[in-house]
Amino acid sequence: MGELTAKPLRYLIGLERDPAPDASDIVELGYDATRPPAPAIGCKYVNLRDERNSGDYAPYLPPDDIDDTYGEPAPDPDGAGFWRNLGEQLQRAAGQGFHYVELDNLDTYDVATSLRCFNEVRAHGLKVLVKNPLLVTGEESDLLRHESAVLVVVERGAGNPRSLHELRQDAGRDTMPVRFVAYGDGEAWARHCGRLIAEQGHVDMGVTYSALGEYGSSEDIAVPVAPPAVDAAATVTITTSGDVQIIVNGKPVL
Repeated sequence: MGELTAKPLRYLIGLERDPAPDASDIVELGYDATRPPAPAIGCKYVNLRDERNSGDYAPYLPPDDIDDTYGEPAPDPDGAGFWRNLGEQLQRAAGQGFHYVELDNLDTYDVATSLRCFNEVRAHGLKVLVKNPLLVTGEESDLLRHESAVLVVVERGAGNPRSLHELRQDAGRDTMPVRFVAYGDGEAWARHCGRLIAEQGHVDMGVTYSALGEYGSSEDIAVPVAPPAVDAAATVTITTSGDVQIIVNGKPVL
């Protein structure tokens, strides 16, 4: 099991710091965070769009609904600006001491572009939280198969516990951590996801809700349950005296 297994995700991308980080949590902080939230496991938000609407990462794709809502134009991945935007953020996160990043707005692009982004994450010595994979055009399970992918973040409208479990099964990662996050009027959806996780018996799926705006707080709706331990296969050895010894989970069986 990895260090993220069964740990709640404090999805706090609306904040630069967590005022009370807990060692038992994963804490994701926003674009302007400058240091990991020790003693928690820290993750930093990375935006594949132009966070500041700076115009510095041309060429851009045609405007869309995210431009209208957030004022964040989308750099064209066929141009140098897209990769400079990503590289600057990854370099900054690594230099600040983060080991994990989330790439927001994957669904602006396709799976092929997303995998190239994951390669850049790996090149910077980082791991990636996969955001809303079911909204990305292409073979979505390939996103979870990438060696840098370690956890899935899901917002309302981007899937449910069963569909995400099927996705991780398709990727051959049956117990990959999945965290559902919601804010504002998404509380009812979050609680419904929590009930489905319990009813359907999904392991390592958690749900949190932010009552303070768009991810300015984090309340547990469903705490992730660790996958059951897998027993190691028995091994047989012959001792120097010629006796047969059976070892299971590192211990001799009499």
